[in-house]
Amino acid sequence: MSLRGKALERWDAVSRSNPAASLMVLLMAVFLIADAFLFLVPGLDAFRDSLHGESETYFMDFFSSLVDSMNNPYGNLRDITGVIYPALITVFYSLVGHAVSGYVSDPTDAFSYREVQEPVMVLLVITALSLYAVHLFCMRAERKGGLEHRMSELMFLCVLLSSPVMYAVVRGNSMIMCVVFCALFVLGYRSENRWIRWASYVCLGIAAGIKIAPAVLAFIILRERDWRGFAECVAIVAALFIVPFAFTEGSLSDLISNLTSYSDGRDSGAIVTVGDYVHALLYRFVSDGVQSTVSIAVTAALVVLFAAMILFDRELDQWKILILMFGAMILCFGNGIRYNFCYIIIPLVFFASERREMSRINAVSAVCFAVMFLLYPSEPFLKSLALIAVLAMVTWESLPRTRDGIRKAMAERRAKHMVSDS
Repeated sequence: MSLRGKALERWDAVSRSNPAASLMVLLMAVFLIADAFLFLVPGLDAFRDSLHGESETYFMDFFSSLVDSMNNPYGNLRDITGVIYPALITVFYSLVGHAVSGYVSDPTDAFSYREVQEPVMVLLVITALSLYAVHLFCMRAERKGGLEHRMSELMFLCVLLSSPVMYAVVRGNSMIMCVVFCALFVLGYRSENRWIRWASYVCLGIAAGIKIAPAVLAFIILRERDWRGFAECVAIVAALFIVPFAFTEGSLSDLISNLTSYSDGRDSGAIVTVGDYVHALLYRFVSDGVQSTVSIAVTAALVVLFAAMILFDRELDQWKILILMFGAMILCFGNGIRYNFCYIIIPLVFFASERREMSRINAVSAVCFAVMFLLYPSEPFLKSLALIAVLAMVTWESLPRTRDGIRKAMAERRAKHMVSDS
């Protein structure tokens, strides 16, 4: 048999059980191999561009956070606004900072922490454990979706070497750790064991205590019509978000003020969020105030639309529910930084964990997932377009069912009122 025939036979064997996921992993691998050749092109500087760019900033998110968290974190820092992350992760950074500050020459200089072994080892351990947890999560595709073991390992490798993950690692950002806790919540919130459910709520509280935005994931509990579980989750998340402020010199109002100041002055240079798209389309024609109003209106419309689909479309697959939730987090509540696409690891794994045929929406979604995890080009705008394409297809498919679900819910409510009145 020819080499081509053997390759086709092998592909048929590998893809038979889960063709859509196999296509996605194959594309991710092909893109990664193509990137490897691009990195060898003289003058292109593709690998440097796919990471953070300036070597003096490597890992500095972590080391700067150690310094900032030990010195009035929610006040003015280095002539800029105070920290913009929640109190839980601030307390964690403060504990680590105080533990290793004795090893550095200048505890007030973030670069001093990067120059000695002990703080660097802490960052390496956190990063290694987080990535290992992501690896275990990716293996779910093999256990649940019938994806071949080597394909599951290849999927993790492509995720690991993707621009969002590499960017988070190079910056020393806590995003990957946040994604791990989000994944633990998603895996446990529907468990019949109440202790597992409560543990998943704690994981969500920790994720929200790292990056704030994951708090909105509590909403998906309402899809299960578990009102008590939703209330318990909100209470746990709120406690883990608010109580740690008692161990800092700031308050929730200080954090909100810092976030507002940061948002007002931010210009990521990328077109990712709803606000970015509105600004790119309208900045030549209307004032900043009008742009802000339009951005809020579009964001609110998307949030309401996605919420209705999640609540009333009872046939919506789990990966589609998750892409709606994390898509809203990136487009509506994100800050336009490329590591935010690490959130898409979770719907990607669920996409690969459900055996699915090669339908149009699955095939296009597989391509879009692969694009979102490109290493190069690393532009967030390209990843944003791929995300919007998936969201558009899911929305188009779900709208008729969502409309019928709303009508059914309204009819049931009217019937219930008529019975109670009689």
